[in-house]
Amino acid sequence: MRVLGAGFTLMRRARWLSLILCSTVLSHRGLAEARPEIVPVASVPADTVVDALLDSLGRAPTPQACNGVVWALYSQEINTIARTLVYAHLGEHAATCGQRFDPKTLDDSQLQAAGDLYALGGLTAQLHMALDRQIASATTDSARIRRLIFAIKSCLNGDGSPTSHVSAERLALAEQYVATLARIPTVPSSQRLFVLTTLRYTLPSTDPRRDLYLQQARRIVEALSPADRRTTGGRKTVCDLAEMEAEDAGHAEQFSQAVALLHPCLELLASDTSRALRYERENLQRIRLRNTLVGAPAPTPIQASYWINAPKQNTTVDLTRPVTILEFTEPGCPGCRLGYPTLRRLDAQYRARGLQLLLVTFLGYNTDFPDPDAEVADAKRVWVQGDSIAFPIAFLDKNPHGDNPTIFAPWGVNGFPTYYVFDRHGRIRYMQTGHSDDFETHLTAIIERLLKES
Repeated sequence: MRVLGAGFTLMRRARWLSLILCSTVLSHRGLAEARPEIVPVASVPADTVVDALLDSLGRAPTPQACNGVVWALYSQEINTIARTLVYAHLGEHAATCGQRFDPKTLDDSQLQAAGDLYALGGLTAQLHMALDRQIASATTDSARIRRLIFAIKSCLNGDGSPTSHVSAERLALAEQYVATLARIPTVPSSQRLFVLTTLRYTLPSTDPRRDLYLQQARRIVEALSPADRRTTGGRKTVCDLAEMEAEDAGHAEQFSQAVALLHPCLELLASDTSRALRYERENLQRIRLRNTLVGAPAPTPIQASYWINAPKQNTTVDLTRPVTILEFTEPGCPGCRLGYPTLRRLDAQYRARGLQLLLVTFLGYNTDFPDPDAEVADAKRVWVQGDSIAFPIAFLDKNPHGDNPTIFAPWGVNGFPTYYVFDRHGRIRYMQTGHSDDFETHLTAIIERLLKES
């Protein structure tokens, strides 16, 4: 099971492009001839910064887009452009731009940014060289550990497209770095488990190495002494393993077992009020809640104030159709986009038989828009024009705090995408967070089963 994009992607576009605006990014002039003029962001509206970079990289011919990226790398502003490429899913531009750089000629301050381009563009040989150079330049064990973990994550990132995947070559490279990390005796147990978890989630659900990595993770936890288990790092390690096993149980539709697996960890963390473990505790509580909801009706009604592909008036969603698939999401979420082709096919195949598909998001995901109408119009451009979504999209009321709205809390949502499947009685029959390689097969089987029941 390859789980991607489970984390929130609530980046404000103006923030991750808040450094520069290359006003001549569309120029045909090469780097050797002239560098683009820099316009201070403070003097340019946020939407102009965003649109200029996205439009130039998304619609201009590749050589023109490359000029902006080439300049950005040498001005050490490449991370701004790299994030733009990632969120615009422009792996083809990253590949073309990345080929313009020899990792042997870059200095240490440029290697990580160039590595982002190589990873996004699928340039494994260049990525390997850039990562090796970063690791070799580390002067302490702690720096080497940090760079090895970064290297593993870089290898396991897909190519940034809606059909993102990790090649066998990249997977093998990640395993090399995992083996190197295992030979460093000072690596904390929590970090050892983290890299095994990351690697395991990248593998297909049928890959036998998933069981191998699970066994290795269990050995890490078993090796902890009682004193280690009382430390912050030890407690986190124990709970990370429980989370991994609970996720496996949930994916196998063994939701009660998932709850049981999480119970000891939540008891372990109940008396720990430290900030270091607060996220761990809250995350496990949400996972337990999501699994507990299966078999119950919706914890709250879904009442939307704005819609795409549906009437605009305030409407409460009817969850008593023969089958309803509800996805909590936000515009531009990379992990969510991986599932859209499947949802489109399921909509075409089962709508006439009673399947209702629904995306649920919230107003306020982007604070740059002056009013809800403008925000919904921008989301429509992303979903309808960009992702060809034809089924309804519901917008919950704006949250004044700029975070996920209060309605998400009863659903245990802490990551996008989160899916819930309802039967004709309005009961939740399946739940999943993130995307998996067997997503379509699994959902198809559940739909067929629920249609037979109705």
